[in-house]
Amino acid sequence: MDNTNNTLNSVNKEKVSPLLVLNETDKNNDNIKLKSIKKESGLYHFAILLPERKDLAAFLSHMQKNLDPAFYEGMADHAVSESIYLHDHDYNGIEVYRDRLPSQWKWNRNKVYMVTEPLDVKVYLFKILTKNGQDYLLIRL
Repeated sequence: MDNTNNTLNSVNKEKVSPLLVLNETDKNNDNIKLKSIKKESGLYHFAILLPERKDLAAFLSHMQKNLDPAFYEGMADHAVSESIYLHDHDYNGIEVYRDRLPSQWKWNRNKVYMVTEPLDVKVYLFKILTKNGQDYLLIRL
């Protein structure tokens, strides 16, 4: 990284090409409004796949205890996956989810049945976090 112009360069034998250029905006400039710089990256969202339902429940518990509610977007059951939606400071969407096994999917003729329904958090967390009669996370519902 070239510290003088905030550029990360790719170097090969023929030329140097910028991979990433970071520019700082003047936060004191009245002409720049927060709304005008939201979603400037063009990124709709990125997703983080967790291996199992218990991992999503643990993430939800952690989020309830530590995340500023302003960053929370919602939760959904898509019949093939279960998702928690958040956003970062730049309003880039973050989806943290787990997939159901293909054997658990419902089919409508030759198409996978998908929906966007509310995730039943109380049932979800109770079933996962009391597995084998043992509470291993404390949940605020």
